[in-house]
Amino acid sequence: AVVVDSDDEPLGSRSWGRDASGSQKRRCVLAPIEAKQEGDEGAECDQADPELASAAPEPGPVPRRPGRPPGERPAANSRQSEPSPEELEGIVQSIRFLPPAERRAAVAALPDVTRRCLSSHLKDESGGSRLGLLLAHLPDLLPAATIQQRRELLDGVRWLQATHATILAAPDMAAVCAKLRE
Repeated sequence: AVVVDSDDEPLGSRSWGRDASGSQKRRCVLAPIEAKQEGDEGAECDQADPELASAAPEPGPVPRRPGRPPGERPAANSRQSEPSPEELEGIVQSIRFLPPAERRAAVAALPDVTRRCLSSHLKDESGGSRLGLLLAHLPDLLPAATIQQRRELLDGVRWLQATHATILAAPDMAAVCAKLRE
């Protein structure tokens, strides 16, 4: 048994005392601990009562995902390796065509490893949107464009800048919505 700061007190007792500075401290006498191997409790239940043995927990912690019934244990070989970038891109393409409610359900049904990899894959994409990808390739595409296409592009950039400034200067959300509907 381990005794912490005790003066002939029985095991497991707790009392209050004062330290050298005068502040109160709780004193505790710790009881000995017995270590059991996993599965020992189930063996005792088997011998004591067969009905209790069926209700005995299986050894070890039982992780449970939301939506999985409490009694269902994951398979031992359910650990998957990380999917390749090509597989992740295929998952992204298949999920993007689903309606929002089905999309959420499809993502929730993915294994944890795949979901984490998919999240990091989408965050790693440059820009994260088609516009960002096109803007990233703009310096390569601009020399191949005609003068007329360059003027149209410049007009579009000026319109986008004016719209952005108007939205930032809007006094309330109603004005922002009205500008976006135009």
